[in-house]
Amino acid sequence: RAVDAGVNAIMVPFFKTKREIETVVDFIGGRCMFWPLVETLEACDLVMQGELLGTGIDRIHFGLNDLRLQLGCNFMFSPLLDNRVSSAINDLQSSDVPFGIGGVSTLDLGLLRGADVLSLHYCLGSTAVILSQDFRRVVRPNGLVSEVTRLRDHWASLCNSEECLPGQKAAILNSIRAIESGEV
Repeated sequence: RAVDAGVNAIMVPFFKTKREIETVVDFIGGRCMFWPLVETLEACDLVMQGELLGTGIDRIHFGLNDLRLQLGCNFMFSPLLDNRVSSAINDLQSSDVPFGIGGVSTLDLGLLRGADVLSLHYCLGSTAVILSQDFRRVVRPNGLVSEVTRLRDHWASLCNSEECLPGQKAAILNSIRAIESGEV
């Protein structure tokens, strides 16, 4: 019904097998975009094995909350420290499949500020982010446009810089380690 109603994209959460993806691709039949959510280690394995390339996927999005739960992490961004997740992201960097990662709060808020989240996205080659539940909680309804504009402007400035400083990525990952270990 969603495809017939004219949706732009279908997202499928928590898949574990290539067959699940093929079933959705067959069902959609090219009538809208398909963005599976990599939210399991099994899905990360499928990405690393190249099993999802050329299957009718338009974008992949890494759902960090479910990965966090499966890995037993405390902090939302800690799955990015896991070799299986980071390897899947690295493999996508060299493919033609665009990908996104997790969610972002406002530029100035969060254990990992939104500005740092966007910088990490840029350094990892991510081209999409969703607004986090925290974003919705902290932004007043009349401030939505201005906060989204601030995020977009920050993203544009990152893209205009055309480089990720190696120390920048390492510093953000170290912040994630510190938050996960309870040092922050």
